[in-house]
Formats: sequence, C-alpha cells, structure tokens
Amino acid sequence: MSYRTSIPASLGLLVMGCSRGSEGGLAVASDGSVYVSDDVAKRIVHFSSSGQRLGFVGPVLDVPYGLAADRAGGVFVTEANATGHIEHVAPDGTVTTLSTH
Repeated sequence: MSYRTSIPASLGLLVMGCSRGSEGGLAVASDGSVYVSDDVAKRIVHFSSSGQRLGFVGPVLDVPYGLAADRAGGVFVTEANATGHIEHVAPDGTVTTLSTH
C-alpha cells in the first residue's frame, strides 16, 4: 500500500527547525506529517503536514540519520555512523532498540 501526501512547497524552510547543514533523513507519515533527522543537534524534528513544528522525537540514537515512518505513527531511526543500531519510537514516545550491531 502506498500513501500520497501533500508536502509543503516550503520544505526548505521547514527544515530550518534543524541545525544548519545537518538535515539527514526525511520520512513522511501516513497522516502527512514529516520527520527530519538533525544529526548535529542529535534529534529528530516532527512537523505537521502544513509545516508547523510539532516537537522533537526521542531520545534517540547518538547520531540519528535514516528515518522511516510506520502506519501506526511511529518512526524507525538508524545512525549516521553505520553502527547498525536501529530504534523505533512509538507515538507515545516509547523508544525500543531493535538492533545493536
């Protein structure tokens, strides 16, 4: 199943909630909200489909980078330094470590 969503034309402005030049992974959730990893500030920023910053996801891995949103509203996170670590952050903020290499 695929999802279609409308991403704001101002996506470049949207990632301004991240440290400059640190935008890594990007994932679009089924509700149209967007997750952007900020590997410099070591956080994931969550935005609404209209571009409003909703907050931060985590705590997560040391250097979050790769992202994938799931149907339930959670997000999978991998590290930028290729350690093999994978975490899942549930909508309620619960963090589960799925893999440690």
